[in-house]
Amino acid sequence: MIKSNIKNQILSMNRDELKQLSDTIRYRRDELSQEEKDSFKVGDSVYFMHNNQRQYGTITKKNPKKLKVNLWVNRFQSWGVPPSLLIPTERDKNEVIKAHKALNA
Repeated sequence: MIKSNIKNQILSMNRDELKQLSDTIRYRRDELSQEEKDSFKVGDSVYFMHNNQRQYGTITKKNPKKLKVNLWVNRFQSWGVPPSLLIPTERDKNEVIKAHKALNA
């Protein structure tokens, strides 16, 4: 939450100061995104949420904005996922596939 003194300072800024602030915020967001992306490597097992279901997969490529994740359940599907949505997992690939088949049997 923004402290009231910071909020008041922002509200009193002119257009040029707001532009500088905006540029600084954008720069910091880019830094954080890069840090998130750097925390993963090709071959890592991850999952992300889609339609309230966990989608498990393996990172196969690191693109500038998203990481390419090949899904375990559907070998022919790969997704470009922002690093902020990925969660590392220790689950075994075969265990996940077996559980998925049991649910859909």
